[in-house]
Amino acid sequence: MYEGKELIPGTDYIVTYYYDNEAKTNVTGRTMTVTVTGKGNYRSGVILKYSIIPADIAQAAVSGVVQKTYTGQELTQDAVLQYGSVQLQEDRDYTVSYENNQQIGTATVTFTGCGNWTGSLSEDFRIIDPVDQMGADGTALGKGASAQAAEKFITTRASDKDPAGSMAGPLLLRSTKQTTKTQTVQWKKVSGASKYVLYGNKCGKSNKMKKIASVTGNKYNVKKAGGKKLKAKTYYKYIVVALDKDNNVVTASRLIYTATSGGKAANPKSVKIKAPAKNKVTVKTGKTVKIKASVTKPAKKKVKKYRAISFESTDPAVAAVSSKGIVTGKKKGSCKIYVYAQNGVYKTITVTVK
Repeated sequence: MYEGKELIPGTDYIVTYYYDNEAKTNVTGRTMTVTVTGKGNYRSGVILKYSIIPADIAQAAVSGVVQKTYTGQELTQDAVLQYGSVQLQEDRDYTVSYENNQQIGTATVTFTGCGNWTGSLSEDFRIIDPVDQMGADGTALGKGASAQAAEKFITTRASDKDPAGSMAGPLLLRSTKQTTKTQTVQWKKVSGASKYVLYGNKCGKSNKMKKIASVTGNKYNVKKAGGKKLKAKTYYKYIVVALDKDNNVVTASRLIYTATSGGKAANPKSVKIKAPAKNKVTVKTGKTVKIKASVTKPAKKKVKKYRAISFESTDPAVAAVSSKGIVTGKKKGSCKIYVYAQNGVYKTITVTVK
């Protein structure tokens, strides 16, 4: 500003920064000299000195430091350091070092300032045993759980009930063929899965599941379950887990219960939808509609009941369904409802919420 007039840089004056008599941009930690030299209609100039103090990296916010699962290798983090609106860059603004990052326990990552930054900042993170790696939903069968966690959970529980974290879809495990000595089970392939692990045993609370096979396909002909050959007119239970390339859970099926042939033991033949018509229904937000369904059983045979006809929504945020088949519209959109019997045979209903 000169006599009330705002001067224009580059037109009325030039600014140059120096240290050690060499022209430089601002350099942290050095005493700088700035020279303002008149140009055009202005002459002479002024010389000023100032210092730039490095910022303390401990004031930065750290995100992305997460729990890791033991692999036997050194484990690192994809951390982000943010100072206000500025995202810091590794090797320019800070360096990274680790302690105890190869064993189960507590590890530490340290960010040490460099360049325009000084000081250091440390964050601890856990390295857990693979059998303790739960899924995003907190269960051993939820997406992201380790294969070890899933197997430990499945093979140690004594129950004929569906395990927490399991879902009917998208695997839709079902029994497709039975003889007196074998059972063929089948499922749908799911996105992101590289293999499928099948577990099973004879029905009964005391009969814990055992691993039967690990396959890349979508069906398996079972000859042994629980380590023993299948017997005629006997009910068996199965569950399949889809794993990704990193050996983590993509999804896990519900249990199915299916009898070998011989005698009067039998399985549901199909699911019959009585309402809605054409397996399609429209419901308004906040309103309900009831699905009426039944299981078709073979004549002169007896189906031992392990589970009533069941219902599952592919998107409960759009339409939720109760254990009685009552569908509630939650928000506009569409989804599907699986209606399935204990051996996995099912029908699909399309729900549109307006």
